[in-house]
Amino acid sequence: MGLRLSRVAGIVLALLATLYLFLLLVVRKADRIMARHEHERAAKEDQLRHQAYHDALTGLPNRVYFSERLGETIALAQRTKQTCALMFVDLDRFKIVNDSLGHDAGDSLLKVVAERVHGCLRESDLLFRMGGDEFTVILPQVTTPEDAAFVARRINEALAAPLSVQEHELAVGATIGIAVYPGDGDSADALLKNADAALYSAKENARGRHAFYHADMNQRAAQRLSLEVALRKGFRDGEFTLYYQPRVNAADRRIIGLEALLRWVSPTRGVVPPGEFIGVLE
Repeated sequence: MGLRLSRVAGIVLALLATLYLFLLLVVRKADRIMARHEHERAAKEDQLRHQAYHDALTGLPNRVYFSERLGETIALAQRTKQTCALMFVDLDRFKIVNDSLGHDAGDSLLKVVAERVHGCLRESDLLFRMGGDEFTVILPQVTTPEDAAFVARRINEALAAPLSVQEHELAVGATIGIAVYPGDGDSADALLKNADAALYSAKENARGRHAFYHADMNQRAAQRLSLEVALRKGFRDGEFTLYYQPRVNAADRRIIGLEALLRWVSPTRGVVPPGEFIGVLE
């Protein structure tokens, strides 16, 4: 009887041990599955976050991330009583390349430009693609405005050198507007607005250079915006007229051709000189 009970007990213990091992394997497999799912979920979240904060073409941080980092940079500069700067970088001849060689060439050009600009920056500087052919650079620490000018000159030189894109050698160039905190704005919106105004001022004077913000630039930017609005309205309302001016051979006084001249007669501005609006149209 005792021997039979011992055998039964042994069988029961063996079954319990087998069941325990089986359950242990099931639990460990479930843990591995849950760990894999958690890893996949975390990787998916990282991927979505990267896509939300980075430009798909160049891999650079995008406009959304730029807004966050600019606010953080200004807040840090306020706490530490330091100076920071913002640069707006706009390519000079990107549209010509995009229109003549196609969008694939334009995309390739933007990638090359991103690499060249990044190579001009210090380790602490931050480069963003805002969209199109516009880039921004945050300089978290500048001792003097000349620090920002030094970086801008490096970028201008790098982008003025020939670029190789799809077996084409291209010269693009860039124009840069610079605003410095706190003198040119004590908030992200003000600094962004003033760097943009500096960029347009630099474009009006000569492309392929950089310019610092000055207080009168906003007034000129507002005047330009008003002119652009009036131009669009003028085209809709038929305020533009073509005049044809003959080209005369000086030797025999014969007409050898005609030159078409665009004239704008505005109800509010009167006859607008071509020099005031042709550049804006271009």
